[in-house]
Amino acid sequence: MRHIRSLGPALLVALAACSPDATPLAPADEAPPRQAVAAALPPPACLDFNVPPLGTPFGAAWGTPVGVPQWVENGITAAVAPYQPGAFFVEARVVMPPVPFGAGPTGRARSINWHFDFTGLPFVPSAVTFEWMDQGAPSPVENLMVNGSPLYVGQIHAPPAAMAGIAVGTTVAPVPGGLTGTMKLTGPVQRVAVGGQPLWVDRVCAHP
Repeated sequence: MRHIRSLGPALLVALAACSPDATPLAPADEAPPRQAVAAALPPPACLDFNVPPLGTPFGAAWGTPVGVPQWVENGITAAVAPYQPGAFFVEARVVMPPVPFGAGPTGRARSINWHFDFTGLPFVPSAVTFEWMDQGAPSPVENLMVNGSPLYVGQIHAPPAAMAGIAVGTTVAPVPGGLTGTMKLTGPVQRVAVGGQPLWVDRVCAHP
C-alpha cells in the first residue's frame, strides 16, 4: 500500500486509462461534429384577386381614377391605368376565367392595364411571378412595364429579355382559344404593369 500511495497523480491517471473498463477520452481540441441547418425562406406574398368581390369592375365607365390604389392584398397594392396603343381605359374585372388557371378568381384586363405595387411589403422582392392567360393571341398586343421602364407593347408570350435591369422570362403552353404561362421577373422589382385585350392574370407573387 505504501508503494501505491507513493505513485504520483499523473501515473495513477495513466494506469486508470489502461483499465479494460475505462472509457476512451476524446482529444481536448476535437470539437463535436456540427449539424448543417438549412435556413427556410419565408413564403412569397401573393395577390390572388381574393379581396374584391367576384365581378367587381374597374375602368372609365365606373369612374375609377387612373393609378389610384383600389385594394391591398398581402401587402401588394392593385390599381388600373390606360392600355397602349390608344390610351384605352375600358375595363378590368375580377372574374372566373373561361379556361381554369391560377387559383380561383382572376383579374381580366380588357383594353386596360393592371398595376401592382410591391413597395409596401416588409422586404424587397428578389423576384416577382404571375400567371397569365391570353386569348387574343397572336393579336392584339399586350402591355408590360417593370419599375417604370418604357412600356413594352407586344406579345406577352415573347417578352424582352430584360426591362429596367430586371431579367424577364415566361413559360408558354396552349389552352383552348389561346396561350397561358407564368411570367418571372428576377431582381428587385418594385412595380409591374400588365394588360391586354383581353388578358387574364392571377397569382401575382413577390418572392423574398
